[in-house]
Amino acid sequence: MNLGAPSEPTAKGLRDFYRYFILDPHVFDFNPVGRWLLCNLIIQPFRALRIAKDCAEIWMENGSQLMACADEM
Repeated sequence: MNLGAPSEPTAKGLRDFYRYFILDPHVFDFNPVGRWLLCNLIIQPFRALRIAKDCAEIWMENGSQLMACADEM
């Protein structure tokens, strides 16, 4: 299943993507309050900042590698 990719290689772009991804009940099939806590108190504040640097290094001219490959298909 492909749920997409961040719109930009920044902490904000990653936070938006994580919110979309983690709050999807098909991805994490447990209590909605638990999903919200996981997303907003653990993943978004810590992971987005750390991963943004790595994401920026591999970002392609036409977007993320995942989305660039999807466009070619």
